[in-house]
Amino acid sequence: MQAKRYGYRLTGFMAALMILAGYAAASRHSDQDNALLKESEENRQEEQLAPGFETGETGFSQNEDERADAHEEQAIFGNQRDMAYVLPDQVSLRVEDEERSQEIGRLARGNEVRILDIRETEASTWVQISHHAVESGSGWIQAEHLTRQLTELSEDLFDEAEQNALFTSPELFEVNRVVAYYGHPYTESMGVVGRYGLDELITSLKKTAQSYDESDEQKGVLPAVYLAYGTVQPGGDVFKINHELVMTYIEAAYQEGVLVYLEHPIGRQDLNFSVQELLPFLRYPNVHLALDPGQRIGLPMQEIGQLSGEEINTVQQTVQTYIQKQAIPGIRQFVFPQFVEERVEDIKTVSNDFEPVLPVYITNERELPEGQLTSHEWAPQAAHIPYKGIKLKYNSIDQAGSVLTPQEVLRLDPQPSLIIYQ
Repeated sequence: MQAKRYGYRLTGFMAALMILAGYAAASRHSDQDNALLKESEENRQEEQLAPGFETGETGFSQNEDERADAHEEQAIFGNQRDMAYVLPDQVSLRVEDEERSQEIGRLARGNEVRILDIRETEASTWVQISHHAVESGSGWIQAEHLTRQLTELSEDLFDEAEQNALFTSPELFEVNRVVAYYGHPYTESMGVVGRYGLDELITSLKKTAQSYDESDEQKGVLPAVYLAYGTVQPGGDVFKINHELVMTYIEAAYQEGVLVYLEHPIGRQDLNFSVQELLPFLRYPNVHLALDPGQRIGLPMQEIGQLSGEEINTVQQTVQTYIQKQAIPGIRQFVFPQFVEERVEDIKTVSNDFEPVLPVYITNERELPEGQLTSHEWAPQAAHIPYKGIKLKYNSIDQAGSVLTPQEVLRLDPQPSLIIYQ
């Protein structure tokens, strides 16, 4: 028996998951969550983190009320006991715990850092942190520039228990389809997202999602914003969206029952570095991860970038480790494309055994004189990956503008679980 609510459907298992997954109250955790929390606590103790971190010995430590808030947040965002988040748009990282010491780098608002030590000086409290972008491994930052509560970076509490469980359910694609609009907020040519304001975008997105809901009696539908996290410049550098703008989309989407996919273009960056940049966003229940290897090069639009099956598995393992170590509830999708045959090498070696990471393989549609699909025909090569997707052209917000109608998309074999309009 399925219950339907605004276009999406819930199985009995998913309904039960909403009660048991740990979202409904901070004191409730599934056996798996409790095991992950225990492991995270053991790891923290082994690493001897942050003297005075919980004891109240420094101004940066939490009081009783803050600890209660942190416990409630943990049920939604995962374990944050050894983490902190940068508050200013930019802040200096220094070699020593004093203002006059050498600057060794800068961090930006929203960067997630790991607490290593805390020191009180006559002038202020300093925190020693580690971050993947710090070449020396660690540095010092004033405590006033950090927060230990993720909710200070947003206006939304992300505390809708039913919605959270749905967004992160391992059965989401079994009874639902996701329909997404793709693009970059500042670049109209990259897709629908950059052509319209946020409110108008979500309104139109829901209308498109509804057209699929009306065309398919078997599955419900969930709308999504597929956000390009950056643009690759001619030299391969990635110009990224700032944290404030990313959060604007994540919060607005959450309030409207909409998923968000964050896609990193990689450019000339190290692959692991690119993934590390997106991991903290996975704490939000409506956010999933995607990579586009097409511009993983120094010559965008001139060469086609690639990902190997081994690299895809390494990414999945990195995401798996982060989710498990931080005890983040539910699953997270990892989406990767194959728009040309060379885009993903040795696709058959890609594993789907990195639970709670759910790989999703996407192809694309092009209009040729013969009217054929150019890359969805390769989907059978990834038969071992349960969920497939397709990216479609979408040139008008008022007209479908796509080569395929919703009815034609649903007749594809394999039938796509994730449909992305660009």
